[in-house]
Amino acid sequence: MNKEVNIDETLNQTNIRSFGNRRSNMAFDRNASSSLETTEMKLPISNVQSWLEMVTDGVWEWDFKANRQYLSPQFWKLLGYENKDLCDQNNAWQEIVHPEDLALFLRAIQQHLYDNEILNIPVRYLHKDDGIIWVLCRGVAQRDSAGTYVRMLGTYTDITEVKFSQNAAVARSQVLSQIAGGASLQIVLDSLVRGVELQYHGIFCSILLLDSTKTKLKLGSAPTLPDFYNTAIDGLVIGPVVGSCGSAAYSGKRVIVTDIQNDERWVLFRSLAKQANLGSCWSEPIISSKGAVLGTFAMYHSRAHTPSALDIGVITEAAQLAAIAIERKADEEERSKIELQLLQTKRLESIGALAAGIAHDFNNFLTSLFGFIELAQIYMRQGSFKKAALSLENATKALDRSKSLSNQLLTFSQGGTPLKRICQISDLIKETCSFALSGSNVNYKINIMEELWLCNIDRHQIAQVIDNIVRNSREALANGGDITITAENYKVLNDFPGLLAAGDYLKITISDDGQGIPVDMMDKVFELFFSTKEVGRGLGLSIAYSIIKKHAGHIQVKSKYGSGASFEVYLPAITDPSITESILPVQDNVIEAAKVHAKILVMDDEESIRALVSNILEALGYSYELAESGEVAISLYRKALNESRPFDLVILDLTVRGGLGGEETIKALLQIDPKVKALVSSGYANNPIAVEPTLHGFLGSVPKPYSIANIARAIDRSLRG
Repeated sequence: MNKEVNIDETLNQTNIRSFGNRRSNMAFDRNASSSLETTEMKLPISNVQSWLEMVTDGVWEWDFKANRQYLSPQFWKLLGYENKDLCDQNNAWQEIVHPEDLALFLRAIQQHLYDNEILNIPVRYLHKDDGIIWVLCRGVAQRDSAGTYVRMLGTYTDITEVKFSQNAAVARSQVLSQIAGGASLQIVLDSLVRGVELQYHGIFCSILLLDSTKTKLKLGSAPTLPDFYNTAIDGLVIGPVVGSCGSAAYSGKRVIVTDIQNDERWVLFRSLAKQANLGSCWSEPIISSKGAVLGTFAMYHSRAHTPSALDIGVITEAAQLAAIAIERKADEEERSKIELQLLQTKRLESIGALAAGIAHDFNNFLTSLFGFIELAQIYMRQGSFKKAALSLENATKALDRSKSLSNQLLTFSQGGTPLKRICQISDLIKETCSFALSGSNVNYKINIMEELWLCNIDRHQIAQVIDNIVRNSREALANGGDITITAENYKVLNDFPGLLAAGDYLKITISDDGQGIPVDMMDKVFELFFSTKEVGRGLGLSIAYSIIKKHAGHIQVKSKYGSGASFEVYLPAITDPSITESILPVQDNVIEAAKVHAKILVMDDEESIRALVSNILEALGYSYELAESGEVAISLYRKALNESRPFDLVILDLTVRGGLGGEETIKALLQIDPKVKALVSSGYANNPIAVEPTLHGFLGSVPKPYSIANIARAIDRSLRG
């Protein structure tokens, strides 16, 4: 069929004429033997067209000189058109090329004329029913004896199935990669929907997920459907006549609705579909590997439309991929749930083991405490006062070591904010190691460098670190062995990101000659609740790690299985002599009477604590009044201030059951008297207020358990400050 076109306009659009003239002016003879550069065909156009119509593929001819285009009936049939539909329209073929492909197609023709290569390009055409047909367009140009192009002749081949297969493979690979890579379910579903939509023109896809009750569909992904439509179907109750998706989810079978406005399953949603400009909907149930319905995958068209076998294949595969993603997510959630339950069980077991271990250690402390006190009583009756004093001193040491138990619990429950003091660590290492290894069949040796640097640490926490590591080594030597503890000054010359910054450190090394640690367990040594021992709590080393990190230090383990293990602890050191000399506490005779008279108000909700502090204050020569709550303390302070006999210092317990604690009380006292002097007291030595008391209106802190020396120094500093 001849077809009249505005060839000048077309040639101008594609620059075909200019290319023909340009090439005729170039060294054109070099390709004179090319089969593409033949002389002008002599067959009449009508005969050529008759011959072309016998070809199975669609064929086309563009006669530049006659301003005529021809496309065979096979081409129009491929796109769902009758010849008469478009034969009288100028440049009709351009109107049905996919908008994204038209410019590429015209540029390809230009490039063909310029390069003298065979035209071979896949092009998307829009089917009459809104689908996409992939066509492989091939062609050659011919010129006359003057070197001017006069026509192009070529074929159209339907490659839709091939392209769909290729695109589906790419989309499938992308979705599977996302699933394997741990992408969120939302990302995977969105990618799946958009991947299908890109293969079509003018279609919309959605994924709806069946909720836990198996009665409602909730929105999974529908990025191109109108928001009002998505809102309306989110939470849709499934049933036999509930649109395409509700019916598919209910029956577990594919539901094809080719005309929404005339299908009884859409009777309740026709107006909604019309408002959203939806004409057909094909829904495929998403089925799990066990045969359960998980949701639906749907494809919508803007008008009534019947799916092809290719369309059915697309929605079927999309539903299968969605099933993989949904099941993978469900499996991950179930696995996480089981892992959490196992972790909780292990935590409960570890807490039980922790309680049993602490009870065991506490009984040991009590044994030492009662034993030394009873010995002191015997020596007192015998008049051996020096022996009695020595026994009481040993009892005091046992009590001091028992603090590590409460500190261990605090570190485990609250994270253990360190209450730092600048101190010498040599004696701490010796005492802690000696106590941890007493009564064992393990030999140990302690090597401490002379003139060891000082450090700013929480003594109790660092003692706990050393104790935990030493006990870990002791447990690794069930049949006896050797443990070596060394302490030395250590300089780090270069920064090690995430480990240590350059600077001065104390390095403490605790080594044993046990079996060592297997390679596959090295990375887990400091994990909470990890233990290789049947009776292990899995807390000691994780607590040690946490404490050292809070001290801006580093802890690491080195081990070769079969050759023992070595733990290295690095703590920031203080090397400035002036700081060292100025901050070290002076050991005074703290039991002597107070150098100044002072009246002190003590608030604590424990009667035994109030009794203890009152005896200590009396022994130190201070006068005092006692209060069991913040409310009583405020009342006593206000009364004393009004009677012109104010308190010189207030000691407030931080936590009070059923009443105002220290934090609330100091705020009230500051409103009454902005010049009030106060100390905070707490069994939670790692509480932020106890760690930084001056930020909360206090002059300092007195951690529990009390010692007379600590109370005396704190009171003296406050009264003099």
